[in-house]
Amino acid sequence: MKFDALALIRTGCFGDIRVGSSPQDVQQNLGVPDAVSQESPPEIWRYGNVQIILNPVVVLVVIQLRKSSKGWHPSIELSGWIPQRNMNLFDFETTLDAAHIDLHPDPDLTFDEQENFFLGASGVSALFVNEVLDRMTLSSRHASETQAHWQAKDVRR
Repeated sequence: MKFDALALIRTGCFGDIRVGSSPQDVQQNLGVPDAVSQESPPEIWRYGNVQIILNPVVVLVVIQLRKSSKGWHPSIELSGWIPQRNMNLFDFETTLDAAHIDLHPDPDLTFDEQENFFLGASGVSALFVNEVLDRMTLSSRHASETQAHWQAKDVRR
């Protein structure tokens, strides 16, 4: 499966995987996970530095960029722009500006040394700790809140 971070931000799709995809869709695209949580729902499938959370369909995709020592799963082919480990907020913002993608703060997940941002209107967010990119997340929560933000912004114009 090919992964391009800008494509994820624009479309809200991690390759062919999106919020609402079935476990079968995930396995068809990524194969058998490296590890599966044995806890009660939600179930977490790990593919290297990527976690797919299912309850019972995909509800969250988390891409660890800073703390993970796992690296990219062999089924994930990197293509296009991929944020680098330890990418700072300024460089991230500059890249998104060049791609004409807006980012705006998520006050619910911004506190202390942590800042979270909605990226475009696709349901993707980026979490920075001490102004260094920690992870990107695709979730239905972010999609609905981002759409509400842009609708409110359009009303104010």
